Amino acid sequence: MKQVTLFLVLLAFSLVGNAQPFQIQKMKDFSKISFKDWQPDTSVFCGGSSTYLQKGDDKVQILTDERIKQIMFSSVVHPYRYVYQYDVHSNKLIKSTTFFYDMLVGKTYHYGANGKITKEEDWDAPYKISIDELKTICKQKFHFDLMDVSLKLDVRRANHQKPVYVICIPAPYRRGPEGEYITLSADNGTVLFEKEIHSKAEFKACLNEIYGISEE
Repeated sequence: MKQVTLFLVLLAFSLVGNAQPFQIQKMKDFSKISFKDWQPDTSVFCGGSSTYLQKGDDKVQILTDERIKQIMFSSVVHPYRYVYQYDVHSNKLIKSTTFFYDMLVGKTYHYGANGKITKEEDWDAPYKISIDELKTICKQKFHFDLMDVSLKLDVRRANHQKPVYVICIPAPYRRGPEGEYITLSADNGTVLFEKEIHSKAEFKACLNEIYGISEE
């Protein structure tokens, strides 16, 4: 039954492509067996308690030690990651989280021993502009695709004084924070800051503006 459950989730994941997260509630049990037809991911150094596998465009990291069991799905064609954590003794799902780049998005779900959701954390609540709307703004105003992982974008949320999205288009061969920075209001999509940064010193000087922090 465990193998069937995980197989259904893997199938769903293969169908979403670069679209939306699959139904995380289906993935209830930890099992390595369903990955038997996946291949080692040779692009990643495998060591310690982590195993890295790949199948087509999909990748998975399986982490197991005495404290945690975790499965993380990612892809070479989109910037979403799906992370599932399990009880080390029962192998039951205890937490599921979705990332877009390094941003927590959607909801994190916590599960009890009976598989029921005991807690939800809504990461989108402070941000009126959704991720899909942000993708549209970037295409229409700036002519780049947030789903294009080859751009190696850095996309963040911040909510120090007001909710904002911060996007960095990295400079070629950069060694630090160099790149073009765009800050958008997460309330209405207004461009609050747009500048090409050429040095670490310039980045530090613009830090408050980048993250929407007023010095007043």
